[in-house]
Amino acid sequence: MVEFESKYAYSVARTRVLETRLLDWGRLERMLDAADVEEALKVLQESDYSVGFDYEAMLSNELKRVYALLSEMAPDPRLVRMFLVRYDFHNLKVLLKARLLWEGAGRGGVDAGQAPRSDRVPKRALFDIGSVKLETLARAVNEGEVRDLPEPHRAALQRALAAYEETRDPVTIDNVLDREAYSFMCAEAAGQGIDFLVDYLARQADLINIATFIRSKQMGKDRSSFTEAFLPCGRLELSKFLDVYDRPPEAIADEFAGSDYAPIIEDGLKHLAADGSLSYFEKARDIYLLNYLKKAKYVAFGPEPLIGYLLAKENEIRMLRIILVGKANGLTRETIKERLRDVYV
Repeated sequence: MVEFESKYAYSVARTRVLETRLLDWGRLERMLDAADVEEALKVLQESDYSVGFDYEAMLSNELKRVYALLSEMAPDPRLVRMFLVRYDFHNLKVLLKARLLWEGAGRGGVDAGQAPRSDRVPKRALFDIGSVKLETLARAVNEGEVRDLPEPHRAALQRALAAYEETRDPVTIDNVLDREAYSFMCAEAAGQGIDFLVDYLARQADLINIATFIRSKQMGKDRSSFTEAFLPCGRLELSKFLDVYDRPPEAIADEFAGSDYAPIIEDGLKHLAADGSLSYFEKARDIYLLNYLKKAKYVAFGPEPLIGYLLAKENEIRMLRIILVGKANGLTRETIKERLRDVYV
C-alpha cells in the first residue's frame, strides 16, 4: 500500500498547483454579473481557458487539455482511462440511437443502408474525447466492425442491441449502457485498489437510483421499468426500493431514514411536493458528492487528489456552461445562479 501511494507523490505535487487555478466563487459571481456572454468570457481571460467567441469549443478544448495533462501525470494510465470510458459509452448511446432512428426513417423511404457517420450526428450530442476514437465507435455501431473495440465496449454494445431487439424501446439502450458503464468503473476502481473512488461511485449510484425511483413513481412506471434503470455498485439494494415501490414516493424517506442521504431525500421530497420538480434534489445530490470529493484535498499521497481534481474540473466546466448558455438565452442572474452547484476550492 505504501508503494502504491508513494508512486503518486510527484503527481500529487503537480495536482496541488493545478488546484490553485480552479475557479472560485468570486470569479463565477463576476460572470453572473456580466451583461452578456462576451462580457462573461472576459472574466476568464486570466484563467487556463483559451477564450474565444465559440464558448462550446472553448469548454470542449479545456476538457481535452485537462485529460491530456492528467494522462501524462498519472503513473498508472488506467486511472485516467477509466474516466474517459464514460464518454465512450455516452457516444455509443448517441450513435446507436441515431442509427436506429435512421433505420426507422428508412422504412418510410430513406435509405436505411446509409447509417449516419459520427460527423452526421449533431456535433453537440457527441463528446470529442474518450478512450476510443469516434470513428471507431461509429464503425462498430453502423457496420458491425467491432474488432478495434475494447472488450468492455464490445460486450456492452452487444447487450444493448440484444435488449433493444426485445423491447424496441430506445430507453433500453440508455439503461443497458449506463449499467455497463457503472459496472466497468466500479470494477476498475476496485481492481486498482482505490477505495475512495469505489465509495464515491457507490454514493453516486445510490443517489441516482433514489432520483430514478422518485421519477419513476412520478411518471407512473412499473417495477420492471425501474429495475431496468437501476444502477449497480450502490450500497442500497434493489430489494429495498422494491419493498416500497407500491407505496407513495414519500415512503422512500422512511426506508432510508438512517442513511447519509436522509436529509437530501426529505428536502427533495418537500420541494417536489411544492413545485413538482426534482431539480432541488439533483442539486443537493451534486453538492453532497462534491463535498465527498473534497476529502481528496487532504490526502498526501495516492490517486485521490488526481481524481478529486479531475472531477472538480468537470464540475467547473459544467457550471461555466450553465452560466454561458444562460447568458446566451437571456436568463436572469438569479435563475442562472439557482442552477449552479458548488466549487471545489
